[in-house]
Amino acid sequence: MGMNERRRSSRLPAVVRGGAGLVAFAVLGGCNVFDTDDNRPERARVQVEVSSAPSPLRLIVSTDFVELVDQDTGTILAALNEADTFALAAGDSFDQTFSLEELGSVLARLTETEDEEATVRMRVYLDGGLEYDRTGTLQDATIEYRFVYSNFF
Repeated sequence: MGMNERRRSSRLPAVVRGGAGLVAFAVLGGCNVFDTDDNRPERARVQVEVSSAPSPLRLIVSTDFVELVDQDTGTILAALNEADTFALAAGDSFDQTFSLEELGSVLARLTETEDEEATVRMRVYLDGGLEYDRTGTLQDATIEYRFVYSNFF
């Protein structure tokens, strides 16, 4: 499978299959029966600019995922059910809008896996409003924006 293809996973991630003390949380949008006003965002715009990079960076965008909690560490993880993956090299710009479907959730993860620094900027807009704007260097690291819609009480 190439770097710019959509993947659908029929298996849970290894951390879930191994039963390492994880509890799955269902991501439910618009479940508040007391509130008829649905403020769930409908679209997310992801922008990435790569000023410099020793090798291509990996951008993963998903609107179909669930959150898991590692009960040993308390860390909240994302298990992707479906995602788009893109390779971005030095000088590349990425600008794409994603429909948020029924869940109203989005994850954008940019990863650099080399020992040399990459200079990047990542922005995420929800329904046109800027929600995340990060500029900096990545070296064997990941930056991530995750929004999970919740309309509980």
